[in-house]
Amino acid sequence: MEYIMDAAAEERLQQYIDGIGTVLGHPKRREAFASCTLGLLSDLERKSVEPIAALGVCQRSKSPARSADP
Repeated sequence: MEYIMDAAAEERLQQYIDGIGTVLGHPKRREAFASCTLGLLSDLERKSVEPIAALGVCQRSKSPARSADP
């Protein structure tokens, strides 16, 4: 089933994504969310982690290890 987005649908999607971006806060989390969302909205046949990662849009950022020292 194919869904063609009109201008109103694009605007609603943009508002939804912007709202989630606001909640995520940190730029790295927002970037990861945006990349993975692009993968989910792509033309890929399968929308699981492996095909999206192969597309190269969903990159997990490696956070530095936290020190136990205060």
